[in-house]
Amino acid sequence: MDTITGSIPVLTTKNKFVSIKIITYICGMENKIYTFDDLVFNQHPNPGYQPGAVQAVLRLNNNVEVSVVGGGGGGLYGDGVETFEMAAFDSLGKFIKLGLDDDVIGWRSRTEITEIMVKLQQDLVVG
Repeated sequence: MDTITGSIPVLTTKNKFVSIKIITYICGMENKIYTFDDLVFNQHPNPGYQPGAVQAVLRLNNNVEVSVVGGGGGGLYGDGVETFEMAAFDSLGKFIKLGLDDDVIGWRSRTEITEIMVKLQQDLVVG
């Protein structure tokens, strides 16, 4: 773990400036590029989907959130094993277009999900 140290001036209640030493620890996670393998799938929270439907939600370092779902025998655009449906949201919770006209894209492989995740972490132009 890396450490950055420094000091900042702080005005005290007696109107005097004192120097406060600050230490910031950097764990290195801010540079991690997340992939499909970082997704943790759980049972889909919507009770309207059939048993077996799964969902993984992951917030990337740039505050983009991805949701990847599949399975359940219908209603989702992926089988939840080899193919998946994906959506992405900006820091305000608004959809990020993952295609020309699509907020949600389906029937994507694990490799395709990883490729989209990498692009989302590099910039917001997915296309």
